[in-house]
Order: sequence, then structure tokens, then C-alpha cells
Amino acid sequence: MNVYEKLNLARVKIQTSNLKKSGKNNYAGYDYYELADFLPTCNEICSEVKATCVVTYDNDIAMLTFIDCEKPDDKIVFTSPMSKASLKGCHDVQNLGAVETYIKRYLYQHCFEIVEADVVDRVMNSNQSSNNNGNGYNGNNNKQNKSNQQSTVKSLTPQEECKYQELCVKLEEYVNSGLFDKVDKSYLDKAKYYEQTKDVNGLEKVIAWLKTQQ
Repeated sequence: MNVYEKLNLARVKIQTSNLKKSGKNNYAGYDYYELADFLPTCNEICSEVKATCVVTYDNDIAMLTFIDCEKPDDKIVFTSPMSKASLKGCHDVQNLGAVETYIKRYLYQHCFEIVEADVVDRVMNSNQSSNNNGNGYNGNNNKQNKSNQQSTVKSLTPQEECKYQELCVKLEEYVNSGLFDKVDKSYLDKAKYYEQTKDVNGLEKVIAWLKTQQ
């Protein structure tokens, strides 16, 4: 069995392992996978197929390498741009740890194709409900509701993905600070919609406005 066959087998085993989500995004109203939700299962399956994963970081790139333990020179590499965090009340080392954990989670999800496709639907349904109640960012605009239903996650370049991750970390900082409790609810709807559809420009505009509200 070559390294690609081993990775395929590992992915199939992951898909049938009945993973449970323990992470909760309270402001956007959805659940997500924490690293601890799937890492032990990934390690067990890697042991079964005689492979291992090694995660490394440098200033610009984070890398996960899937290695065939029987032929260590055979490997598959997954990469992600590094990002930064400035979480309230945390020192530099804690912020670094938050970034590494965040990116490591995405690297493992990418490698083993651990998907969370239901998140976007939940966010768009939430936006539609808010719009119908007159509380969304376009009120009762039916055309906007229809457009939201048809929206999909954007495909980003590596540079855009890096920017997107930075914006998500900043957005999480604002959420943790309680700023969303003090501003117009429409900006909460915008933020969660732009985050889940990976709309970098939209996120930038919301975060720029939030900076003026601190």
C-alpha cells in the first residue's frame, strides 16, 4: 500500500468514526470540531495504517506532513499561511499558542477531509430569519434573502486565505470582548455571514467599523 492509498484509507476510516463536535460558536449559533474532537481518532487510525502526521511552523507557513512509516521518504504535505492573534488579556506566547492550535486544526481537517458543510446553511438560515424580522442588515428585502440563500463559500488564493484567517482571529477577539453586545445587531448578522462564506472584503468592512466602536 503506497502513501496515497494509506491516506485514502485513513480518510474513509475518519468518515465512519462518528466524530462529535464539542466547539460552540455562540454568536453565530453553530457547533464546530475542536482539535481534541478528532486528533485522538486521527492518531489511532494513522497507527492502524502505519502512517504518522508531523506539524511544523515557521514565520510564514504552517505545514502538516503525512508520512508513510514503512517508507519514511514517501510523504504528502499540506500547508497553510501563518496568521497572528491579539486576544484580549493574553500575552505573546498565549497568542502564538492560539494561532498554532487554530491552524493545526485546519491542517488536520484539510488532510483528513473532516468537513463542516452544515455551518454555512445554518448561518444563511439565521440571516434569512433576521431579515424576515426586520433585524437583519437589509430588513425585509426579499431579493437580498434570495441572494443569501444562493451564496456559497468563496474560493480563496493563499494570500486571501492568510488575510481571512487574520480577520477571523480579530473577529473572535471582538466577540470575546463583548463588543457585539453593544452594537447594532445587523453587524452581528453581517459578521457571521461574511465569516462563513469567506467574504474577505465584507469582513474587512465590518471589522473596520467595529474598530470605531471600541
